[in-house]
Amino acid sequence: MTPGRFNNPLERSLEAKILSLVMAVIVIGFGIFAWFDVSRDSLDLHHQKELSTEQLSVSVSNSIANTMLVGKGMMATSALDKLRSSPEVDRIEVFSNRGYEVFGGPGVQAEANADIQGVLRTGDPTQYYEEHKSGKYLVQVRPLLNEAACLQCHNDNLPLRGAVLV
Repeated sequence: MTPGRFNNPLERSLEAKILSLVMAVIVIGFGIFAWFDVSRDSLDLHHQKELSTEQLSVSVSNSIANTMLVGKGMMATSALDKLRSSPEVDRIEVFSNRGYEVFGGPGVQAEANADIQGVLRTGDPTQYYEEHKSGKYLVQVRPLLNEAACLQCHNDNLPLRGAVLV
């Protein structure tokens, strides 16, 4: 045997230890990077979901207001029914300023929960998560303002006509 670089068992062990340490650092580093990347993507998707829910609730609120202002209340019911059948939407409910669901269809008479009552009391929109058997759902509740044009048919002089839940 000729003296060489790997003939000493202590050197071979030291090199193996250093190589193992370098591999561990690389694996741990990639693991940490992947975890941060997935966390950041998850936050981005969460924010995107909030924005799309807000945009949909604003669109529904404006659509109801515009439909009612032109005197086509029955069209609001059919438009809401079409939106309710969309796979992206779990539910859409419209509540009167007294806290009862309107435009719900025959036999539907839901009462507003505490979050909806809060919107009806303050006029400030809110969002929260609801737990269902199929998962967690983001809920957006927006007020329906009682504008001057609304008073032609709805002359109760309350600040809100109701609230929309998406």
